[in-house]
Parts: sequence; structure tokens; C-alpha cells
Amino acid sequence: MYGCRPRWANPLLGVDFRHTSLYDQLLATTGIPVTAGEETVRAIIPTPAEHRTLHLQPPSAAFAVERVGISSGVPIEWRHTVIRADRFALTSALTSAHGTPGGHGSLMLTPTYS
Repeated sequence: MYGCRPRWANPLLGVDFRHTSLYDQLLATTGIPVTAGEETVRAIIPTPAEHRTLHLQPPSAAFAVERVGISSGVPIEWRHTVIRADRFALTSALTSAHGTPGGHGSLMLTPTYS
């Protein structure tokens, strides 16, 4: 194991992710599906190092995105991303629980990022 990377993740090191997703490749190369997860987005003031890395003038605002990916109840991914606030939008689509717009039932919030 290298750092905190488990051995089963080694096949992912050679994948070109410009045209595929992590979760698709995780399933294809290891057989491990991501079955659940949680993502939290919050406003932050970046550290001095993050200001430099993101080419921001201090003090600037940013968003921190933390995600945990889970497979059958076991956490298999943890991600922390810092995004410039001037390059982030959060759009949520509302659909009925039955999957048909305007249908009856509770609403589900489906976040998408741009």
C-alpha cells in the first residue's frame, strides 16, 4: 500500500480520466461499485497556500467540497476539493419521486455542477 491507497486501487493509476469517470473505471477494473455517498459543499476562506495555487487575491472566497463514496456500506473514497467561488455554480433539478415532472409524490433534489 502506498500512503493510504489500498492495493485494489492500483489498476486505476494508469487510467486516462479525460474521457471516463472514476466510478465507471472503478467498477470496470476492480468490480467495486459505488452504491451510495455524501457530498458537502461549504463556503470557506482559503489558506494562503490555496490562494496561491488558485491564483486568488487574499482574502477571496472559495467553496470546499467534501465527498465520501461508499460501496456496500464501506467508505472507499474521500475527496476534498477547493473551488474558486467565481468559477462555481450549483444547480438543483427538482423531479417527483416517481421520476415524472409534475407527478405526485415527494420531491428529490438532484445536484449538478457547472
